Amino acid sequence: MRHFYLIILVICSLLAGCDEGFPPLVSVEVTEILKGPPYTKTWKLNEAQQKQFELWLHERKSEGGPLFVTPLPPSFVILLIHANGSRSSLDLFSAENWKHKVIVNSSGKTRVENISPAEREWLLQLVKEMPDS
Repeated sequence: MRHFYLIILVICSLLAGCDEGFPPLVSVEVTEILKGPPYTKTWKLNEAQQKQFELWLHERKSEGGPLFVTPLPPSFVILLIHANGSRSSLDLFSAENWKHKVIVNSSGKTRVENISPAEREWLLQLVKEMPDS
């Protein structure tokens, strides 16, 4: 029985290490989808904004699952460039029925996650604050 507990402990330790978290960020690029020409506007977050965004990514609890429907086009696409060379993205929406959802594209998987109204407002404020050029 003692070996059983040891095996369970080892499995739990391994699973805890298999976090689907994001690798450290090198850059965060925001693209706003506009209704008319030029149709998109793109900028990079400054270092302080990037640190806030990275902290949010690592502290939040994932609440979502696979994406089974095609949403309307996003209002913002946030491109994450990681230190290991990989890329991820998050899509934010303005459509009423998608306002409190974010689509996460990471490690070849796409999932939809719920965000609270307060999280959404904070994210929008963070990504809309264009850094000093």
